[in-house]
Amino acid sequence: MIALDIIVLDIEVRDISILKFRDLSMTALDVIPLDILVLDIIALDIVVLNIIALDIVVLDIIALHIIVLDIITLDIVVLDIIALDIVVLNIVALDIVVLNIVALDIVVLNIIALHIVVLEIMELDIGVLDIIAQ
Repeated sequence: MIALDIIVLDIEVRDISILKFRDLSMTALDVIPLDILVLDIIALDIVVLNIIALDIVVLDIIALHIIVLDIITLDIVVLDIIALDIVVLNIVALDIVVLNIVALDIVVLNIIALHIVVLEIMELDIGVLDIIAQ
């Protein structure tokens, strides 16, 4: 953790946690009963993560302003997010989620009760996705 203003970490019942933070202003993590969590976050302003009861979460996030993630009871989540302004993800009860998002301004994702989701989003201005039970 390098050059942060505010960081709040509340991590419980974990097997593996790898956290790398660099040049952030605020980071808040509430992570409860996971097995593996890997975060590589560089040069953000605000990051809020609420993750409950996952097995694997991998986040590579570079040069964002605001990201909000609410993830509940997933097995695998892989997020590669580069150079965004606002990202809001609400993901509930999935098995596999893979997101590659590059160079957006606003992304809002509400994903509920899927098995496999693979999203590659590049160079949009506004993206709103509601994916439910597919």
